[in-house]
Amino acid sequence: MTITTLGELRTRGLLDFNDGYRTKKDQLAASGFRIIRAGDINNGEVSPTGPDHVAEAYASAIGQKVLHDNDVVLTTKGTIGRTALVRDATGHEIYSPQLCFFRPDSSVLLAKYLYFWLSGPEFTYQSSFMKNSTDMAPYISLSQLSDTRITLPPLPEQQAIAEVLGALDDKIAANRKLVTTAESYLRAIFDRDLASNDLPTSPLDSIVQLNPKRPAPKDPAPLIPMQALPTPGITIPEFTRDTPKGGVRFTNGDTLLARITPCLENGKTAFVGSLAEGEIGIGSTEYIVLRSIEPYPLEVSYFIATDATFRAEAIRRMTGTSGRQRVKAQDVARVPIHLTSDRAAMRQFGDLARSCFQHAEILSAESRTLASLRDTLLPALMDGTIRVKDAETHVEEVL
Repeated sequence: MTITTLGELRTRGLLDFNDGYRTKKDQLAASGFRIIRAGDINNGEVSPTGPDHVAEAYASAIGQKVLHDNDVVLTTKGTIGRTALVRDATGHEIYSPQLCFFRPDSSVLLAKYLYFWLSGPEFTYQSSFMKNSTDMAPYISLSQLSDTRITLPPLPEQQAIAEVLGALDDKIAANRKLVTTAESYLRAIFDRDLASNDLPTSPLDSIVQLNPKRPAPKDPAPLIPMQALPTPGITIPEFTRDTPKGGVRFTNGDTLLARITPCLENGKTAFVGSLAEGEIGIGSTEYIVLRSIEPYPLEVSYFIATDATFRAEAIRRMTGTSGRQRVKAQDVARVPIHLTSDRAAMRQFGDLARSCFQHAEILSAESRTLASLRDTLLPALMDGTIRVKDAETHVEEVL
């Protein structure tokens, strides 16, 4: 084992790390280098959602702050500690100042090990003091990162730890891809057979209920905060339980649509399907709840809420001061929606969508189990309280 600091590794040329590019307003453009922000770092991956770009003319100023494959990313401002390992970089995406990227020399430090280490106890303990060192929003500076201690096991052990934890991550990613593929398939059918532009229109509130009334939930109730809402997703990755203290109420079969900037623009939407039978959940007051009206299948509300044309109309109807704009349910109630009146086609789509959504919930539940095991093994592997071979046995039992 070698104990050193990230700054020492940097001085020796064994680790490069830096924060993102500080874009000036006059550098923004409709295309070019897409800006990756903290909100784009989720589930260990980079998932670009925002529309902002820096013009190609500033490539030399951007320099090395472009995403590279095997970069390790850490959110360092606001929401601290979300990490990702970059895959399939396009060469036209850049880091924002909310992020720090790391590029280790693989002869000393493996990128995948560093990715897991940043979620492990050694870094988490140190970062807890860094991010609370000012009265401002949580923030970790480059100088604080330089002083951060890291314990480096030999490369073979780094590799073994990364492979054990990575096997769980890979299965979670595979499950996520299956759900994404199913959603794309359903979207293609919905757009072709149910919602093509040559069909007549009906106002939204003739197709879905907006913010339907629900009885008070039991205590404690399922809580789905804004940060848990995917961008978008058939399933909600996780939820907690808390004493009901206001907020919108929802149940299985409802669609949640974020109505505030930038969450609406970023596409935060989800279909609720993981609650117990008859259970009522609570969520942010910044949600609009949609529920299909008979004879429309429940899943139709999700495909309307994630439709690009509908979202553009919702965004156009936002009001409020810059940075705090939102749209009200009554402002989207009369948005015209292209939808077929063919009940047989609607019923057939509903049967297919229901089957896919139910399978997505099964995969999501499996992923939560895998993530729980990963989060249990990670600190134990990092501090040596469990051997890699024992961890491999646990992983083999669930894969």
